[in-house]
Amino acid sequence: MKYTKTLIALAFAVALGAEARAAGPLVYLAQTNSFIVNPVAPLNWNQFDSNLGTLTGITFNVNAGISGSFTVTNRDPVSSLFVTDSNSRLRLRFTGTGSPGDIFNEYIAPIPTSPLSDSTGTVVGADSSQVFTITAGTQYAELTRDFFPTSQAYFTGLGTISSEVQQFLLITSTGEDFNLSSTNTKSSGTAVLTYIYQVPEPSAASLLIFGLGGLVAMRCVRRKS
Repeated sequence: MKYTKTLIALAFAVALGAEARAAGPLVYLAQTNSFIVNPVAPLNWNQFDSNLGTLTGITFNVNAGISGSFTVTNRDPVSSLFVTDSNSRLRLRFTGTGSPGDIFNEYIAPIPTSPLSDSTGTVVGADSSQVFTITAGTQYAELTRDFFPTSQAYFTGLGTISSEVQQFLLITSTGEDFNLSSTNTKSSGTAVLTYIYQVPEPSAASLLIFGLGGLVAMRCVRRKS
């Protein structure tokens, strides 16, 4: 009887140890936000609940495009404005507990734009306007980042965190007295924040040992009866 109890205790101890070491497959928990921007759109995300398992990765992916046109107005009543370059872009930003952009603050690669007349050396006459269109109508840019483990604490909890997508229109010119109108420009896309984690699960060895322990216990009960 003494040896039987010892064997049962040993079986359960070994099984518990095996179960603690067993790690389940990776689980991917994704959140998706669609957005239309002109000029900025807020995005809210749920934090990762550590009760679900052990966080092993945090990825952020954005697919976005800018389409339409914008207008450059030269407000100088005398001199013409020479535009040598123009582009549009999106900025992705996560707001941390400190100043904005502590966690993440980055531009998606610029998308070229061109005026209706030509692509470089555009002249905007004195006190007049020029329309610029997004090259090829709509162009997509993709941004992917891995936030693990540097921002693990920021993304873990039971609350929400915020980020934003902001649209920028930029020109390089010889003058500074001008205005940009983005009324006809639209930025849209999707952002996906994915938590990758593991959930412990019983291993085959632990299940076998639990089974053997149960058989021994049943045999012990039968002997008593």
